Amino acid sequence: MKHLPLLQNFRAVLPASLLVLSGCAAPFGQNAASSAIQTTPSASFEEFVDDLFRSEVSSNTINLHFTLSHPEAYGITETPITLGDLSTDAVLSSQAAMENLLSALEGYDYDALSEDQRFTYDILLDYLQLQLSLSNFTYYDEILRPSTGIQAQLPVLYEEYRFHEKKDVEDYLALIALTKDYFSQIVAFERQKADAGLFMSDYACNAIISQCKTFTEHTDDHYLIQTFAHKLEDVPDLTEEERSSYRKQNEQLVKDEILPAYDMLAAALTELLGSGSNEMGLCYFPDGREYYGYLVRQ
Repeated sequence: MKHLPLLQNFRAVLPASLLVLSGCAAPFGQNAASSAIQTTPSASFEEFVDDLFRSEVSSNTINLHFTLSHPEAYGITETPITLGDLSTDAVLSSQAAMENLLSALEGYDYDALSEDQRFTYDILLDYLQLQLSLSNFTYYDEILRPSTGIQAQLPVLYEEYRFHEKKDVEDYLALIALTKDYFSQIVAFERQKADAGLFMSDYACNAIISQCKTFTEHTDDHYLIQTFAHKLEDVPDLTEEERSSYRKQNEQLVKDEILPAYDMLAAALTELLGSGSNEMGLCYFPDGREYYGYLVRQ
């Protein structure tokens, strides 16, 4: 399949991949990958945009896997296996990276750009300015939602993670091994929200607790064990010994990492029940109307 030019591809991916930085549209939290790209106007504008595309699309393994079948065709090699980062340090690094990106973007001569480049410039400028405006609303973001939160999306993405070759299988196993640690970051984030008086309503909290408990009910025949085995059958050039080994690794990781992560999340949310002071929706938080306005614009 012919690859689109990076500039066009970046424009297509921008809403999904860049929003990883704010945790609003994609499920995997903060990432400061942008800080690694060229942040001075010494590079051509197209080089700047191409670097940004490569940086953001590889900001977490799931983003990369679902966006590019062959990352090496775009010069993306040796990327770390990660679900992203929700830590306070990552939030601060992400904001600093966006400030650097905005400064670099504004260093280009707008009048010297082509019409196509100006369109990309305008999108980036609007996006970065908006995200920096949201930097004071970190704890207004809700990464756990009954139907669209991380805890709901992640199992679907695990199930839909396709194995085209042996490396995909090994990357997937390395990825799911990070689940418990990643959920520990989610728990820490929710506790910080509670301390800030911005924790979710009891209704939403109870719905997510119930969802977590349902997800962990079937251990030995869990669907993430079964679907993995089915997907493995379509991977070419694997020996039966390798398939057996991968099946055992996956089953162990589901039982030791994924299911305990959901148990941990349910237990933490149970402890936090009653922490939410607002049962009437986002606009009823302090500054909630302003934040909602940013979301609509976004």
